[in-house]
Amino acid sequence: MNTCTAAPKPRKFWLGLLMCALALVVCAPMLTGCASPEDAVRKAATSYLDQLKNPDLSQEDFEQYMGTETASTFESYGIDAVALGKSLTKHFDYKINQVTVDGDEANVVVDATNIDFAALGSSLQPKFLEWASSAEAQELIANNDQEGVMKKLFSMLQEELDADSVSTVTNPVTVTFTKSGDDWAPLSSQQISEVLFAGQNPADMYAAE
Repeated sequence: MNTCTAAPKPRKFWLGLLMCALALVVCAPMLTGCASPEDAVRKAATSYLDQLKNPDLSQEDFEQYMGTETASTFESYGIDAVALGKSLTKHFDYKINQVTVDGDEANVVVDATNIDFAALGSSLQPKFLEWASSAEAQELIANNDQEGVMKKLFSMLQEELDADSVSTVTNPVTVTFTKSGDDWAPLSSQQISEVLFAGQNPADMYAAE
């Protein structure tokens, strides 16, 4: 009975296979690192914006986003600015909608979601007015206790910000990124603040009728 045995592969075959395997091992990291400019910008934008979604805020961070003058005002009234900052980010979310790269500059269109400040103002106004006529408020006012009044008002504000039922709004915001070396970064921190506030002016809550 004859048994058919496959001819052994020539030595060149195995050498060729080995070279292909080595090429894959060496080139794979290079291929991974050769992301398109759009992908690199998207990755950088995601890194910056994820910090707003999951903040580990310090006083310095709050000053960066809100301004040193605003932070100092809060501090003078004994208000925990960091706790307030975390409340401002509780309902923040985003989606990167479009990335356009032109050389060393890129525009990132972000659909940003956060508290509807106009609706927040409408909700807070009657509560502020009701409290203003209370015995507690009258005593603070009679004693010219500005710090006590501000602490109470910001306590009411923070309670509204933390509520799960707070109204939110989504708006498109464009952030410009610039390239330095291999890294992409926002042109200004002000634009990141605009994303945090979903393109709104927080002062809108004071314009509520």
